[in-house]
Amino acid sequence: MTSQTEHLYHSLITTVNTFEHNQTMKTKNTYITTNNESVNTAPPTNHSFPLEAEGVPSQPANNAAVVTPPPLHSVVQVVINKGVALTEAQAKATYTWTGIYQNGKPVFKIPTCSGISLDSAFAHKKLCEGPTFTLGFACHFTCLFCYVLSTLNRHSAILRILKETGLTFDQITIEKDDPLPVLAKELSKRDGSPKYNDPADTRVIYSFPLVDVAANLPTAELALQACRMILEKTHWQIRLLSKSALLKTMALGLAEYKDRVIYGLSTGTFQDKLAASFELHTASPTARLQTLHWLQDNGYRTFGMLCPSLPQDDYGVFADHAAQAIRAGQCEHVWAEVLNARGKSLTRTCEGLRGSGFEKEATMLEHVSKDPAAWEEYAGATFLALSKVVPPDKLRFLQYVQEGQATWWKKQAHNGAVLLGKHAGI
Repeated sequence: MTSQTEHLYHSLITTVNTFEHNQTMKTKNTYITTNNESVNTAPPTNHSFPLEAEGVPSQPANNAAVVTPPPLHSVVQVVINKGVALTEAQAKATYTWTGIYQNGKPVFKIPTCSGISLDSAFAHKKLCEGPTFTLGFACHFTCLFCYVLSTLNRHSAILRILKETGLTFDQITIEKDDPLPVLAKELSKRDGSPKYNDPADTRVIYSFPLVDVAANLPTAELALQACRMILEKTHWQIRLLSKSALLKTMALGLAEYKDRVIYGLSTGTFQDKLAASFELHTASPTARLQTLHWLQDNGYRTFGMLCPSLPQDDYGVFADHAAQAIRAGQCEHVWAEVLNARGKSLTRTCEGLRGSGFEKEATMLEHVSKDPAAWEEYAGATFLALSKVVPPDKLRFLQYVQEGQATWWKKQAHNGAVLLGKHAGI
């Protein structure tokens, strides 16, 4: 590392350590039990939310670019009821309520069974070449379009947490408990030597598929340690995606691996207030773009992530603006996707839009969500507009194909369409 990079990286570590110490002091009087008694844990009264890079140098100066954290009264109270009915599998599953709140959410931990998935479905999205790794299950951020619960709705420990607390998935954060030793074991042979030490094995591993990689300082620091372990023990490349300006700080901490880490900021919507209506507690699009531009200006590898994007009045104008905003020419690849219609994602997003005064946008989204033909037009128009401003070898437009629509989308594969879902024929 250069002396400047070392200074900034150690600033991150100092801030993280101070934050963790303060969290411990704020929660040391919390009543926590592991027996069958009910647990009534009130949130800390003087909690400071670790949004963005608190205390870390070189953050965007524009205060409007940072979404204001929720008021304290909106922080949920954790009451664990051990008397609820559980299935046999749920009763065997274990978890820990940490007594800590981060980003306004109570933090739970689940025992770590694995860190790396070597054959992930994210390979179909071309985000990786097989492997992914994650350190959590439920994100510190709250994106109303999130569909993660629909992929984890049979996870016994998660279901036990939801049943015993009565909280919803988006009200909590769930992390893997002490994941680094498990990750180290997965990367090593029995004698401790690296398992994946072939210099020709430069596959891309994607992180994190379930939660944001840098939602706050403790998360970013743990992710940074995990990335460093992977980079030291393999010859792999790492793709990191976030909605946080802390990705810049992670890049500084991994500066000596510039050639092996690819950074992306999710930016499907570019108006700060509009994005804040359905992407809660994240950095604003302005802050994300500032971070992306800083990475590009300082020689880091980047990729674009234009998702999810809403229905537009003029898809050509949207595509032109999007390509310019992310500097598509400086991105190695550009992923894009319309809203993912899984679970209650569309209903929740409409509610967020309408609740924040974006009646027009809510109405447009409701219209396409109820009409398959309108939905296909929305997806197709978004793709065609982006294909005119992003080269086909760079564009990776993710499309969950509807029944009867695969033929048209397959013809667009050479223009950058990536077909997904049961009707894609993959």
